[in-house]
Amino acid sequence: MRAAPLMLFHRLALCGLLALAGCAAPLPAVPSAAQTPAPSSTSGQGPLLLRFDDSPLELQVQGGTCTLRWRGELPPDAVTLMSQALYEMEQHHCQRKILALDLQGGDIGPATTLGALLKNRQFDTELLPGSRCETPCVMVFAAGRQRLLPEGSPPARLLLSQVRPDQDFGRAICETELSRNQQLTLTRYLRAMLPLPTATAVYQKISRATCRRHDTLGAPEALALGLATGMLPPTR
Repeated sequence: MRAAPLMLFHRLALCGLLALAGCAAPLPAVPSAAQTPAPSSTSGQGPLLLRFDDSPLELQVQGGTCTLRWRGELPPDAVTLMSQALYEMEQHHCQRKILALDLQGGDIGPATTLGALLKNRQFDTELLPGSRCETPCVMVFAAGRQRLLPEGSPPARLLLSQVRPDQDFGRAICETELSRNQQLTLTRYLRAMLPLPTATAVYQKISRATCRRHDTLGAPEALALGLATGMLPPTR
């Protein structure tokens, strides 16, 4: 991460965390029409399905429920992509908003900023069947009012994995060395999203993770920890 993007992340993260304290998080500016991928619609008799060109996002609208599915990598421009999806969801006056996740990789910065947006817009979060949700994905998952895991097979897993060091403040080593900024961001973010005992336990597990060892939580462990709040029926 270069210095300028890193400074931008800290500004965005700070704005998101301040928003969680009571101010409404502003929606990032939607790119102009020339830059915004146009959704394609396949409605038929069933739910309305919107796919965004060159994007891993898919939006399903059915009744008053809008379900956004996000598969693949968590990119550095995750907040920009989400702003496009949120703009589209506002056009459909969604009464319930769901983000279903199967995300890999990514950094803590975009994940926590994205989570602040979701929290202030009262999203529920889910894991898609078979997903392996590592720490940046866990940050997004933690933002949900309801945080649901799928029943049945293939099971989903939450991996409290090592946080990658900021390139300006750390170096790639096997043992975790969180920078001061990372410590503050993780601590404040988790406490804003989760019950205090859960936030503390999740932070401790992440800070102990190495390149070779991390905690993997299935549904029973995630429910007992308070990271998940319930289960999705297998027929969903």
